[in-house]
This record gives sequence, C-alpha cells and structure tokens, in this order.
Amino acid sequence: MAESPVGPQTPLSASFPSVVTYHKDWGVLSEAEARKTQNALQNGNLLEVVSAVLETVRRASSVPVNIAVTGNSGNGISTFINALRGIGNEEEDSAPTGVVRTTLTRAHYSSSHLSSVVLWDLPGLGVTSQSLEDYVVEMQFNDYDLFIIIVSEQFSMNHGMLAKIIECHGPLQTLLYNFEKIINDKVAYFQKEIATNSFPNIQSADDLTESLNVYRLSFGVHDGSLRQVVQSMGKESLEYTAIMKSRDLPALVRGDWKLKFMTSRFMKACLCLPRCIPPLHNWVVQSVRRRKQKRVLEIVAEDTKTVLRNVLKDSLSQARNQSRKSTTGSFSGGSHNSLVSSSQIIDI
Repeated sequence: MAESPVGPQTPLSASFPSVVTYHKDWGVLSEAEARKTQNALQNGNLLEVVSAVLETVRRASSVPVNIAVTGNSGNGISTFINALRGIGNEEEDSAPTGVVRTTLTRAHYSSSHLSSVVLWDLPGLGVTSQSLEDYVVEMQFNDYDLFIIIVSEQFSMNHGMLAKIIECHGPLQTLLYNFEKIINDKVAYFQKEIATNSFPNIQSADDLTESLNVYRLSFGVHDGSLRQVVQSMGKESLEYTAIMKSRDLPALVRGDWKLKFMTSRFMKACLCLPRCIPPLHNWVVQSVRRRKQKRVLEIVAEDTKTVLRNVLKDSLSQARNQSRKSTTGSFSGGSHNSLVSSSQIIDI
C-alpha cells in the first residue's frame, strides 16, 4: 500500500522525484528564473508560477515589439516592409528589393512612423535548402512577438506548417508551451506508477475523493492554492475554481461519462460477478481501479492547463488596461503596449 496521504500544506517536493527535465527556452526569463518557475510548477506551487507569468508580461510589455515578416521568396516581403515604414524601394536604408532573391539573411528595420516597433525582414521560404524546422531555428523565431506571412496566391502546405509552428513562439506562447510540457511529463510519471499499482501519497486507491485531493494538491490546483492565485490576480474568489471539472468528486463524475460509467451501479455489479474466480476477480478490480485513477489524473492535469491559460489571458488583459491608463492623453504612447498585448498570445 502507498504512503499515508500528505496534508494540504505539505510540500510535495519531498514526496515526488524530479520527473521533468529542464526546458532551456523560456523567452524573457533568465535561466535561474526559469528553473525556479519549472520547479514551482513541478511541485505544485501555482502562486510562484503566476508570479513568473506576471513578470513575463511586464517585461514583454516594456521592450520593443519585434514583428517578423516571412513567406515564399519573391512574394514582396521587403516591399511590404518598406511600405509599412512609409518609404520607397529606392530610398536610402530601404529593405533591398528586386526580381531576384535579395534577402539572404534576416535584417531588422525601424521607422519613425512605428515607434518602439522593430520590423524583421526574413529570407523567403525556399531561399536555402534547409528544412522548415531548420529555418525556424536559423531565423530565431523565439525573438518575435508577431508574425506576418506574405502570400501571393493560395495558402500552401508550407504556409500552413509555418503558421502551426508560429503558434508555439513568442514570450507567452513559449511560457504556456513549457507549462504544458511540464504537466504532461508529470502525468507520464504518475501513469507509470499507476500501471504498477503504486499510488504515491494515496492511502486507499479506491477512495476517489482522496485521490482527487492528492492530485489537485500535487498540481497546485487545490482550494487553498486557487484562493491565493485569485487574490494575486485581483479576480473573484471562485473564478478559477468555477472553470475546473475537478473542483469536487460529484461534479467530476457528473461531467465525465467514463468516470460515470466506471463508478455506476452497473459496473459495481459486474465487478461482483467474477468473485468465484479470485485471480480473475483481482485482475478485473485492479484494472478498473487503474483506469479510474488515470482518468482522475488526466482531468486534474487538463484543469491545471485551463487555469494557467486563463491566468495568462488575465495577465495580458491587466497589462493592456494598465497600458491604456498610463498612456491616457498621450498621442505618442499607447500604441506600443496595445500592440504587445494583442500580439503576445494567439488562441491560447
């Protein structure tokens, strides 16, 4: 049988081994901050994770907006950049244009018409023989806050693949991507334990209420943690709890047909049938128990991702509102931070 359950204030770092590897790319966060954030999420310290989100938004809102313009070679990428800057193709400091390929390496441009904005002219797709993945690395996609894909005809498969890759880049997209990777790694660890009939910190694996509480505690989405998070975000006390399927066991069972079936009277009756054959009975009971545990774990993990997505959106909204207040009455301000706010995160 597994260890005794941990209390609501017990840190789980002592109960669980390190189950995730360090993810190197964390955008504007330093390596020390990134490691601290990763450990916080791994150990279920959601409040510290929220602090990292707020810091990322603050930094992203205080630096120039980097806009990358890309597409197939010869589609007028450089001409488009010159038009945005309000200059002609023949003027000094214009992005080079021509009927042959003129942009072979990425180049950045600024404009008096777009203060605090840096436009990046990227070599068109197909200029070099590298794969799309190599192109993303060479062009340093994580440096950009917004992407514009120039297409002269139909949206090709390459364009679609490029757009899909872009979804995972940018400061907040990178943060969310790493959060979800850490959560997935943690789920994989638990699933391996469950597969061996080992249920860390769960005294009775048949008690789904206890199991739910342990998983919520492990991922940092228990009631006490969520209260701290909403206070730090200035939100309503039940706002994040309300979006969770796993807020309590009755709600969890009602909202998930798999759990509803596995905990139904029909299933309980079926589990009684093979009792006359003990080995078969034990195998069936253990199999159902593992499936129930895995399902509860999966739902808690998805709820954690949902909460973090909403924290990111709310952080962005707060930054946007703060930007509007700070630039009230100023014609030169406002546009920069508003652009950052609208472009940092796309369809989280």
